[in-house]
Amino acid sequence: MSKPGTLRFATFLAPNVFLLYQFMAQYVGEKLGLSTEIRVGLSFDQFSHREVDVGLI
Repeated sequence: MSKPGTLRFATFLAPNVFLLYQFMAQYVGEKLGLSTEIRVGLSFDQFSHREVDVGLI
C-alpha cells in the first residue's frame, strides 16, 4: 500500500536500464512535489486495478 501523495510507476521495458527509469520517476516526482515508487510491471491490468499510476511502455 502506497502512502498518500505517492505517484506509482511501473515499467514494462528492458530491465537492464531500470536505473534510468528510476531516475525518471524521481525527477517527475520532484517536479510535482510527490514521492514516487517504481516497480517492474506484471500486467496492464495493474492500471485498471489502480495499482500503478504511470506506465513506461
